[in-house]
Amino acid sequence: LPPVKSSSHSAVVTIHRDLFPNTEGTILYFTILVAQTFPHGPAHGWLTNGTGPTTSTWAEAIQDRPILPYQTSAPRKTPFQAAPSSEVEEIKVGSERCSETDYETYCDGPLEPATAYELRIRAFTSTGYRDSGTIKFQTEHPTTGFLML
Repeated sequence: LPPVKSSSHSAVVTIHRDLFPNTEGTILYFTILVAQTFPHGPAHGWLTNGTGPTTSTWAEAIQDRPILPYQTSAPRKTPFQAAPSSEVEEIKVGSERCSETDYETYCDGPLEPATAYELRIRAFTSTGYRDSGTIKFQTEHPTTGFLML
């Protein structure tokens, strides 16, 4: 699974081109799912009227403990379509300022410091979707601005 570099409020995941083979069709879009723990194994299924399953937004998910799975953005084109020769792509998670009361909009809100998280990448083809395996990481403790002598 891809390596993750984390700070106190964000993480960078490296996605490899071969994370999702094209055995079930060409991958058109992907999105990132984040949680403190996923209650079920990786999901897969068919699109209904061209759309995938409904997933919580950041504002909805942070209301619960543990933080439930949420989607960081609307599905976006895979980076490998724009750069066919690229083998890896880095994606930052926890990089946006989000409203804690906007339950309608997907947003990539900050992660909590010193917290264990799980991440999955959901890939979409023209007819279905499939999640990657779970990628586990922990955010760093916040650094302090003073030195004790």
